[in-house]
Amino acid sequence: MIFLSALLISFVLGIMFVVSLVKAARNKEEQKTHVREAIMYAACSLLIFVGGIFISAVSAPNEKADEPEKEIEQVNAKETTPQEDKEEVVQTAAQEETLPPIYYLNEEVKVADAIYVIESVQNSNKIAGYKSQSGTYLAAKITVRNDGKEAIRLSNGDFKVIANEAYYEHDATTSAYIDGGDFIFEKLNPGMTKTASVVYEVPTNIFETNIAIQIMPNQFIKDEFAIVMLTPRP
Repeated sequence: MIFLSALLISFVLGIMFVVSLVKAARNKEEQKTHVREAIMYAACSLLIFVGGIFISAVSAPNEKADEPEKEIEQVNAKETTPQEDKEEVVQTAAQEETLPPIYYLNEEVKVADAIYVIESVQNSNKIAGYKSQSGTYLAAKITVRNDGKEAIRLSNGDFKVIANEAYYEHDATTSAYIDGGDFIFEKLNPGMTKTASVVYEVPTNIFETNIAIQIMPNQFIKDEFAIVMLTPRP
């Protein structure tokens, strides 16, 4: 930056040097005066140019010398990992404390103003006359009771099967034709109970791992949900 500034000033003085020479050639009466100006501009230009080079050369090692200090600061920052690890542990513990409790089959689960009970689960490659082409069907029998003061809207989409960190949506066709019906955007008045089944098409090996159903009646309120394991409580 210093060198560029010196170069710019030298360039301007060089122009003034040329202008003085032109004036000296055109005005013979003041020729000596213009020649002296030209010499002065030339000397100043040369002096500033050389000085800029010298100052740049001297300051460059100092800038490089600052780099190890920055590296040392970065190393020291990395050495503070125990405190960072402690903060991560605290954050993880806080997150674990906010996790909802785990429920099991035939247990009442309260989410918002409703009580849910997943009564039973069955699996078959053929349900309601439909046969799964590449997997099997999982049918969950669910009872919902409205304990609130206003009607609630029920939907098959309120329930999702979870296995191996994957989420499975309901199968609309088989759910509609299964015995007992399903939950299709119908209202449930306060104090009323509704029992229906929701069907999912899932891989056949899904039963080799832990399976659960997530109950989330309002997709816009992510903290109102519950997890129900599809087994009796151990």
